Amino acid sequence: MTAAEIAYPMILLASTNLLMLWIAARLFRANILLSGQRVTPGNVWDAIRMPTRA
Repeated sequence: MTAAEIAYPMILLASTNLLMLWIAARLFRANILLSGQRVTPGNVWDAIRMPTRA
């Protein structure tokens, strides 16, 4: 095995984990589950696209 064959899956795994963490944080912040709304693909997409408030 070359270094590239080892590094590529590790980079892919790390970047996927960061993306999933970012999406989970956006959904948690949007309080989809606590607002009484059903979790639908549209609600999830709106929560991901919602601008961050500082």
